[in-house]
Amino acid sequence: GEQMAVLSECFNTSAPSFIQVAGIAALDAGDATVAKLCAQYAAGRDTVMRILAPHPLIELSQPEGAFYAFPRVRGLRSSEAFVNRVLEEENVGLAPGYTFGPHNDTHFRLCFAQSPERLHVALTRIVSFLDRHAGNLP
Repeated sequence: GEQMAVLSECFNTSAPSFIQVAGIAALDAGDATVAKLCAQYAAGRDTVMRILAPHPLIELSQPEGAFYAFPRVRGLRSSEAFVNRVLEEENVGLAPGYTFGPHNDTHFRLCFAQSPERLHVALTRIVSFLDRHAGNLP
């Protein structure tokens, strides 16, 4: 009985037909979309490096294979308090570094898979926050 249920699951289930159609479309015409997204993410990375990386409180290696940056903030003690205050004061959502493993509480994670305008505003607001609180980071 149990073995038949396992076999039945394999033979009787599959991707729904609308997902199969989407898969065919992705295989037939997906390269242009992938290229467009890769270019957008590379531009976002370049914007992060141009605006955020030069700040005196930021240590940041250029991301190579993702659309996230993981800056270290000199003088930061609590990444959770930092991202909460940036959200409250600047309306920018960031992820606290501590959630990505031990010894990351001086970091935050930023997604740069955003529109160029939205990303520029967010980065400018982060820099503004750092400038205002340089001597008194959480």
